[in-house]
Amino acid sequence: QDISRQLGTVESLGRVVTETDPTVLQVRPELDAVLEPGDRLYMPKRPNFVTVVGDVLNPGAMQFIAGTTADEYIRQAGGYQRSADEDRIFVVYPNGQAEPLAVTVWNYNPVQLPPGSSLVVPKDPAPLDLFTLIREGSSLISQLAVTAASLAVISRD
Repeated sequence: QDISRQLGTVESLGRVVTETDPTVLQVRPELDAVLEPGDRLYMPKRPNFVTVVGDVLNPGAMQFIAGTTADEYIRQAGGYQRSADEDRIFVVYPNGQAEPLAVTVWNYNPVQLPPGSSLVVPKDPAPLDLFTLIREGSSLISQLAVTAASLAVISRD
C-alpha cells in the first residue's frame, strides 16, 4: 500500500532517452531522434557523483571514483536496511535507461557505474518476518500432531 501510494503521486516527466554519440548514430541511424516543434533538448553537465537511494542506511550522493563498483557505493551508503530487497536493485544510468543490477552468487559480475548514475534499492514488499514464520510453523506442527493423534485413536478401534 505504501508503494502504491507513492507511485500515485509520481508525476510523469515525459523524458525520452536518446543516443547522442555521433559515432553510434553513424553506425545506427535509426537511433537518431527526430525533434519536433515544441520539443526541448536538455543535456546536463556531467556530474561527479553516483546517488544511492531507497532502503539503505544513509541514502545520498557519493563521490564518483572510477573503478568503484555498485556494491562499494552501497557500502558507502551504510549498507542495506533489513527491509531492503537485495534481489531487485536496479541502476538508472545518466541517459535515463534503467537496468536491473544482476548480482547473484552464481553470476557475480561487479558493475562499475558511470558518473551521474543512480542505484535504487527497493523495499521488500513482503519481508520474511521471523516471528510470523515461527508462529505459522508452530501452528502447522500442532495441526499435524492433532491429525496424527486422531488417526491413532481411530486406527485403535
